[in-house]
Amino acid sequence: MELITVASSGNVMMTNAAVSPTGRLFGNFPRWTEVPTPSVGEATPDGNFRPFPGGAWNEWRPGLPPQERFVCTHGLYADRGNNLWVIDDATPHHRTMVEGGAKLVQIDLATNRVGRIYALGHDLAPPGSALSHMRVDARFLYVTDSGFGVIVVIDRETGRGHRVLEGERCSRADPTITPMVHGKPLVHADGKVPVIHLSHLELSPDGRWMYFTPLFGPRLWRVETKYLQEPRLSNREITAHVEEVVRIPPVTGITADRTGTLYFSALTEDGILRMGPDRKLQTVIRDDRISGPNEGSIGPDGFYYFPNSQAPRVNRPYEVFKIKLP
Repeated sequence: MELITVASSGNVMMTNAAVSPTGRLFGNFPRWTEVPTPSVGEATPDGNFRPFPGGAWNEWRPGLPPQERFVCTHGLYADRGNNLWVIDDATPHHRTMVEGGAKLVQIDLATNRVGRIYALGHDLAPPGSALSHMRVDARFLYVTDSGFGVIVVIDRETGRGHRVLEGERCSRADPTITPMVHGKPLVHADGKVPVIHLSHLELSPDGRWMYFTPLFGPRLWRVETKYLQEPRLSNREITAHVEEVVRIPPVTGITADRTGTLYFSALTEDGILRMGPDRKLQTVIRDDRISGPNEGSIGPDGFYYFPNSQAPRVNRPYEVFKIKLP
């Protein structure tokens, strides 16, 4: 299988790639280092990225109002309705959340204009939150908070939301796991394993099921979305309907195609895996050039696009690769 380089962000770290229904490619650049960076960029024909959507959105700096500027974006998602969704958890350099900065931003790709901004108060994004990845359906937004192990569910019309699964086994990081990447343990400078709870999620094509997992696994779970949507249910009542699907390695992205086959960006495998209806994991590609593949997106051309975040090697440049799916 051919691994094709599509675009590069040079020395700027990239953690997500999203492809619109018309084939436009977007990248997410969190404000985690001292390297000057836009927060969201669109790939240009020459393989670079330009700030998107324009205006003041990519011009935040300390002291400026954060409500209509990207402070520290953590994820992107392009939906079937030609909208780009941006997660801003407002925690630059992994520090304290900038007050009033946590939000979800909807951008209409037909006009390149910001549509709706869902401000996230402390009821939905309390201090210590790490808003990571999101999916949308016709009525709800679903966002993971890997700081607490939560899915935040927001009504698209009213903007009201609630947090589910906090403290449950299916949403908590497994403390016995130390992921090995390129033969070395993935740990902080102090030797401690990062604690990253429920981080990745994906909807089935019909919207019935939500698949989810903590970053380091070791299990993929699923639950019917109707249980997530009901704010009157307790976490324990929701968990009673959660199913274990399969054991998985640490993954940094889950993407479903139109048939429901799931594709995983596999952190410790230097490649991409897939799982069909038989629930068996298969390797799609493994390549020495892949290091820290992150959450990607399937384009209208049938290619899977994913950023090479280089974790933990940090060999620049940061690139977006694509592979033709079977």
